[in-house]
Amino acid sequence: MERVAIITGASSGIGRALARWLAARGRNLLLVARRTEQLEALARELRGPGITITVRSCDVADVAAVKALAADVSTWAHVEVLVNAAGHGRGWGPPEPARMEQWPGVVEVNLVGAMNMVGAFLPGMRERDAGHIVNVGSIFALGTVADGAAYAASKHGLRAFTLALRQALAGSRVRLSLVHPGSVSTEFGAVAAGREPRDVPVEKWPYRPLLAEEVAETIGWVLERPPPVEITELVIRPTAERQFG
Repeated sequence: MERVAIITGASSGIGRALARWLAARGRNLLLVARRTEQLEALARELRGPGITITVRSCDVADVAAVKALAADVSTWAHVEVLVNAAGHGRGWGPPEPARMEQWPGVVEVNLVGAMNMVGAFLPGMRERDAGHIVNVGSIFALGTVADGAAYAASKHGLRAFTLALRQALAGSRVRLSLVHPGSVSTEFGAVAAGREPRDVPVEKWPYRPLLAEEVAETIGWVLERPPPVEITELVIRPTAERQFG
């Protein structure tokens, strides 16, 4: 059986940057997202001697699709690491009808999607009494923002889910971590505003945001702690970002 790290949301942003970071350190990866073309392009970039890069198109909000993914993976791999980086902020803005219609989808991907993935892959980790789950939260898991009601709700829920699950796994050596980024220069802002998904150039920001690569390196550091050490919760922000609590 191969030993792999699964990254959801691997077709862009933090997930893609983390895939590059882990591949550079020799990790076998299973890259998961809905956009197959982007996944395949990333896999071609990352493949090299000694590592295996596998891609699977999957909507993490679809529990049947996630269960099918887990059944497939169980035939050829042990999952050592699961990073839930899939997420979006559609419906961002004042609570008007068109935006409010998008709110359930935000919760389905950001919260239910992570729950589905944990539900599918945690049993194998518990059976082996080893593994590490990292859920990518947000500074809005720790506070609120007027234009991001559904997004903040989804991330608050993800934080509560992760911390409660950690308590439920008392006595287990499976580790659970939350990483809460502040503003990151990814396609998130464009998608939240209803535009085509593309990264927002750093020079377009009022202050220098985090780069996806910086968040990925931070997640990598969390994953590289020795087994007796668990980084339960970590916040990473741009130095200039002081307006959020």
